[in-house]
Amino acid sequence: MDKLKNIILLLVFIKIQIITAQAPQNIKLDETIFIHTNGSSFVSGETLQYKVYCLKSTDKMPSNISKIAYVELVDNDKKSIFKTKIALENATGQGDYFIPTTLKTGNYKLIGYTNWMLNKPTSELFQLDINIVNPYKTVDTKTTENSLA
Repeated sequence: MDKLKNIILLLVFIKIQIITAQAPQNIKLDETIFIHTNGSSFVSGETLQYKVYCLKSTDKMPSNISKIAYVELVDNDKKSIFKTKIALENATGQGDYFIPTTLKTGNYKLIGYTNWMLNKPTSELFQLDINIVNPYKTVDTKTTENSLA
């Protein structure tokens, strides 16, 4: 009889463990990225330095949900020029990007996000306007003349 009680008790505990393991776990997406840069206008040959902060959306306190952030430089045609992963320690990370002479003069966007943030609309990702001037690349006068005609 004692064996039967122990087996029934064991089955009850196993059933409780299975039920609690299958309970839906709600992880609230409460995360945003902020990027601080050393400027917003650059000349080819300069280095864009940045620091990434992973914050809670509600109170802007450090968030330890994600351990990796992504930083991307995108041109006006939404083509990715540069993309890197930044390791987050204590919700911060840093990096740099040397602006090559192959980039055209123009406006770019520096975008920051985590994998969790990809579940949000794109408008909620961190975006910063960056202006790049390339004095080493000459403007094609034939193309300019044809566009004016």
